[in-house]
Amino acid sequence: MRVVFGAGDYCLPVAEILASLGMVPDAVADDHATVCPLPGVPVIGRDEIVDGATVYVAIGNATARRSVVAYLQGRGLTLGTAVHPGAYIAPSSRIGHGCIVHSGALLWSGVELGTGVLVSPHAQVAHHVVVEDFCLLSMSSTVGSHAHVGSGTTIGIGATVSTGHIRIGRDALVGAGTIVIADVPDGARVVGNPARVLTG
Repeated sequence: MRVVFGAGDYCLPVAEILASLGMVPDAVADDHATVCPLPGVPVIGRDEIVDGATVYVAIGNATARRSVVAYLQGRGLTLGTAVHPGAYIAPSSRIGHGCIVHSGALLWSGVELGTGVLVSPHAQVAHHVVVEDFCLLSMSSTVGSHAHVGSGTTIGIGATVSTGHIRIGRDALVGAGTIVIADVPDGARVVGNPARVLTG
């Protein structure tokens, strides 16, 4: 059984990646939705996911994604990883379980993605970058070489993390178009060029 978990806005993009790989979901699992964004595909509850299913988590929010992945792993279900054929993944890069990588994304040499990372269209990750679990790299964002992106962090649309061993903390938010040239603390929200921490 092949299941997409989450009937929200991210469901259709994930289903379209699966379609590009010649796969069709058997069901969409959701805790609240009754209407499926995929015509002809039934919506089921999480407890209706059968043992042995492969589950593709289609949830953008990192906190919710963490929770769902913990549930799925607790049941011993397989986390599905989907990489669009139009993405480039260097042979030396490693992708964790449950990652979703969209068309036009580029992961250069020696990149490490943790569990449940979402890589949007045309996001670019330079060589020897570590992106920890449950991060979101938004459209056309760029992460420079040797950066380290902490778990649950979102890199906004068109944002750039400069080259040079920069560390982005856990659960941080790098706003759209932001240019990061120095470390970002855990939980910080940064915007601007160069990036500054929002307060209040």
